[in-house]
Amino acid sequence: MPDSEPKHLSNTLVIVVISGFFILGVGHLYIGQIVKGILLAATTIALYAVVILSEGRYVWVGVMIVIIGLYIYQLVDIWRTLKSRPNLGCPRE
Repeated sequence: MPDSEPKHLSNTLVIVVISGFFILGVGHLYIGQIVKGILLAATTIALYAVVILSEGRYVWVGVMIVIIGLYIYQLVDIWRTLKSRPNLGCPRE
């Protein structure tokens, strides 16, 4: 049974999952979508700043929910992008 997905696709997804845990947007930067990557990273940093500067306990919970949503968005968007354009995550030879 032939592989329906290129090997680099799964490698790229592993890199995105791990790096996205630390800084959202790195996955988009990795596949060359600079604007999306920068916007996700800037949004995440701004949300962390809100948590640090706020005094409310519920703000932290709300921001974490938004960040989890952004993380899921990043994974789904990169998955769809790589499925439609598999050469994006391909290492250069």
